[in-house]
Amino acid sequence: MVDGLIVIDSAGTVSHHTRSPDSVSIKLDGANYFDAHRERKDLEFFVGTARQSRITGQWVIPVSRRIESSNGEFAGVIAADIIVASLDAFAENLDLGASRVAAVLRSDGVLLFRQPESGQVGRSFVQGPPFRSPLSEVKAANYRLRGVSDGVDRLYAFRRLHDLPLLALTAMSVADALQEWRRDLGYYAALWLLSLGALTVVIWFAMKEASRRAADALLLRPDDAF
Repeated sequence: MVDGLIVIDSAGTVSHHTRSPDSVSIKLDGANYFDAHRERKDLEFFVGTARQSRITGQWVIPVSRRIESSNGEFAGVIAADIIVASLDAFAENLDLGASRVAAVLRSDGVLLFRQPESGQVGRSFVQGPPFRSPLSEVKAANYRLRGVSDGVDRLYAFRRLHDLPLLALTAMSVADALQEWRRDLGYYAALWLLSLGALTVVIWFAMKEASRRAADALLLRPDDAF
């Protein structure tokens, strides 16, 4: 899932890469995460948008952290690239129906990953429910919304990731959810009808037996004899 760790010095040169030692000396100054950490001392973590790695050629989402010298000066960046293909493989295994959606968004609303792909990666959804009050104040929640890209009515669930400026989101269509509910309802309805049928049979035999005993009791009453 992670395409190695990269250490970049203050000049933007790769000084170490755990997966590709030959990449040392490649220049990554100008990368958005490098520039963000160089310019902002207060930025602890940065998550970039999906891009093609200059080192491995794979599509990745960079997650990085600022490195400082002993006197607090900018000394470089340590970064890890999350492989987009691994997120795709994970999302494919989610049992959420044919109209499922799996997505990862940045805390500022920027879409980093969506499966299935909708051409919206990099777009800001800061006006969406997870980023508006009251859901903006909670770590996890569920809501119902019609999809912007395809118009499908879906049930969404999201959770903010601990210690990272990320939000994970999954969704399934209302139709798929109701289909499963209807299947379960049909099973329980059949079980209920079967139980009622059995209860009816038991009551019928009990009433028949009670009637027989009542009739026998009448025959045995002495004041009814001729």
